[in-house]
Amino acid sequence: MKALSQPLFASLRGYDRQQLGPDLFSGVLIALLSIPISMGYAQLAGLPPVYGLYGSLIPILLFAMLSTTREFIFGVDAAPAAMIGAVLASLGVTAGSAEAMRIVPVLTLYVALWLAVFALVRADRAVDYISEPVMGGFISGVCCEIILMQVPKLLGSGTGTGELFELLGHIFDAAKTVNLPTAALGFGTLAILLLAPRKWPKVPWVLVMMVLGGLLGAFAPLADRGVALLAAVPRGLPKPVLPDLTALPFTEALVATLPVAAVILAETLLASSGTAQKNGYRLNGRREIAAYAVCNVAAGLVGCCVVSGSVSRTAVNERNGGKTQLVSVTASVTMLLVLLFATPLIRFLPVPVLTAIVVNALIGATEFGIARRLWRVNRVELGIFAGAFLGVLLLGAIKGVLVGMVLSFVDVLMRAAAPQRTFLGTLPGKSGFFPIDRVSGVQPLPRIVLYRFSGSLFFANIRRFQEDIEGALQPDTQAVIVDGSAVVSVDITACDRLVALNRKLRAQGVRFYLTEHIGEVNDQLRHFEAGELIETGAVRRTIRGALRDAGVTLEYAGYAGQQIKQADVNLLGYPLGVVTDRGLLLRDLAYYDAKIDRVNGPAMAFSVFCVQYAWLGDAAKAEEMFRRCYRPNLRPPFGVLAETPTSHNPYFTTCAGGMLQAVMNGFGGLEITDKGIVCRETALPASWKRLTIKGVGPERRTYVINNP
Repeated sequence: MKALSQPLFASLRGYDRQQLGPDLFSGVLIALLSIPISMGYAQLAGLPPVYGLYGSLIPILLFAMLSTTREFIFGVDAAPAAMIGAVLASLGVTAGSAEAMRIVPVLTLYVALWLAVFALVRADRAVDYISEPVMGGFISGVCCEIILMQVPKLLGSGTGTGELFELLGHIFDAAKTVNLPTAALGFGTLAILLLAPRKWPKVPWVLVMMVLGGLLGAFAPLADRGVALLAAVPRGLPKPVLPDLTALPFTEALVATLPVAAVILAETLLASSGTAQKNGYRLNGRREIAAYAVCNVAAGLVGCCVVSGSVSRTAVNERNGGKTQLVSVTASVTMLLVLLFATPLIRFLPVPVLTAIVVNALIGATEFGIARRLWRVNRVELGIFAGAFLGVLLLGAIKGVLVGMVLSFVDVLMRAAAPQRTFLGTLPGKSGFFPIDRVSGVQPLPRIVLYRFSGSLFFANIRRFQEDIEGALQPDTQAVIVDGSAVVSVDITACDRLVALNRKLRAQGVRFYLTEHIGEVNDQLRHFEAGELIETGAVRRTIRGALRDAGVTLEYAGYAGQQIKQADVNLLGYPLGVVTDRGLLLRDLAYYDAKIDRVNGPAMAFSVFCVQYAWLGDAAKAEEMFRRCYRPNLRPPFGVLAETPTSHNPYFTTCAGGMLQAVMNGFGGLEITDKGIVCRETALPASWKRLTIKGVGPERRTYVINNP
C-alpha cells in the first residue's frame, strides 16, 4: 500500500537528543497510566482485564513505527471498547465469557478491514471538512464524556457508560452509595494535580501521586475501607490467537463493526489532526488510517479488543513534554517489563488515584479556550462548537462530528449566500475606489453604480446580487459596473440571471459591466451559454476599462470624488458651440459648483467656469471663479504655476496660467461652425468695464484688459 511506503518511525528522524529525557519519562508514565485505563476498557469490551494490557504492547509499538504523528498515543480506548461491548450485548453474549473471548477478536479484525477500506478510499479527506470549532467541540465533548464516565469511580462505583443522560444517571446512583474514603482519595488527588503545578510547576505530580497511591495501597488498609485496588493479572506475554471468522456471519459482522470503525476514524484522526495542527505540522492522513488498520490486526491476533487513539493519554504525554513516538516505544517496552515482572504490584494501585490522574489529563485536553475566543469574536461559530460538543455528549462521537459538520456546512452556505457587498466611490486625493459605507469622505460616482460583490455567484446569492443592483438604480443612472475581483466561479443559475439582468438594464438605457474577475469566469460564462455578455461588451477586464467604454473618464480628486467627466472637459462642449441651451448650461454649472472642493479644487475647472459665467453675463460668478483659478499663481514662490491653492509642486503647471494668458490675449475658446473650428474671443460680462490683474509673476506686474 502506497500509504505505508514512507520510512518507519517517521517522528524519530533527525531526533533531538535533548528530548530523550522527557520522552523516556513520558513513555514510562503512559505505560503506568495504561494499566488501569486499558484494564477497565477491556472489561467494557467484554474481555478479562489483562487483555487491555496486551492492547498496550504490540499495537502501540506498531503505531510508533507506522504513524506520522509525533505526540499522539494509541491503545485501548473508551468509546470503541464500549461499542464492542454493546455489540456483544446485542448478540446476547455475556461479557467475560468464553464466547465473548471468541467473538471480540473477530470483531476487531472486521474493524481493521473497514479501516483498510477507509485508507484505500482516502477517507482522511473528510477531516478537511471539519472546521476548528467542530474539532474543538468534538475533542472537548469526548474529554467531558470520558470524565463523566470516570466520576462514578471517584465515588466508589464502576465506570459509567452511555451518553450524557445515562452518564448523569450513573453519577446520581453512585452518589447515593458514595464511599467516603474513595471520594476523599480520588478528589483529593485531583485537587492536588490541578492546583499544585501552579506553585511548583517543575514537580512531576502525576508520578508523585502514583507512587504515593501505590504506597498507600501496599501499607494502608484501603481495601478494608472500601477503596478499590486494581485487580491482579496473570504474568507473561500474550499468546497468538487465530480468530474464528465463522463465529459471526460475514454480513452481520460487517454491519456491526462499521460504526466502530467510523468512530475510530473520527475520534483518532480528528484528535490527532488537531494535535498536529496545534504543534505546527501536518499528518499523512491516509497513512494514519492504514496504521490504525494494521494495529487492529495485531490486536485481533492476540485476542484483544479494538484499539484507537487515546485523547487522555495524549494529554498526559503533552503535559509531560513528550514530543516523538519514542514515547510509544518506551511505553511498549515498559508494558513488556510489567507483564514479565511487575504484574503482582499492579494490585496495590488504588483505582481512585489513577482515575483522578486520567480526569486531570482530560481537563487539560479540553478546548474551551476556543469557545471563550469565539464568544468574543464569532457567536455563530460558537454555536457550531456547542453543536459538536453537545452532539458528542448526547448522541455519541460520530454523530457529534456529523452535527458539527452539518452546522459548518450550513454556516458556509449562509455566508456564501450573503457575502460582503458594498457600493464603491472615490476619495479626493486618492486613487482607486473605496467602500462608501466604511470609509469616510467617499462619494459615489454620479450616474454610475459601482458595486462590489465579494463571493462567487450561484443559485443561493444571485437574487441578492440582482436586488442590490436594481435597488441602487436612479432615473439618471448611465451604467452599472460590478467589481467582481472576488468572484471566482458562476453556476448556470447565476449565468441565466446575469444575461437577464443585462438585457433588462440595456432596455432601460443602462450599460451593465462585470469587471476584475479571473479568466476562468469567462470560460464558465461561455460554458453555461452566457457568452453574449462577453460578445456585447458587458465583460471588461478592469473597472477603468468599463468606465472608458461607458464614456466616463476619471477626473482630478478635487471634485470631491465625483469622478465622471472632468468638469472642464464636460463643459468644453459649451465654448465649442456643441451645446447652446442656456438652461442646460446653468444646471450643469450649478451641479459642478456644488460638487467641487472650493478650497482645493482644480484650477482648470474654475477657469472654464469663469469663461462660462462670463458668457452667460453673470459678472459676480465670473469674478469669483476667476479669483479661484488665478489664486494658485499668487502663492510664493511667485511665478510658479500650481494645480490647486494648496499645491506646493513647483514642476506642475496648470491651465489656470493658460487661462490668464487667454483672457489677456482675447482667447475665449473654440467654436464649431460651418467653416470648421474657429477661435472665439474672450467674452467679459457686459457690466465689466475692464479686467485688472495685479501681482503677476515675480515682478508683480499689472495687466489691464478693457471690455470692448
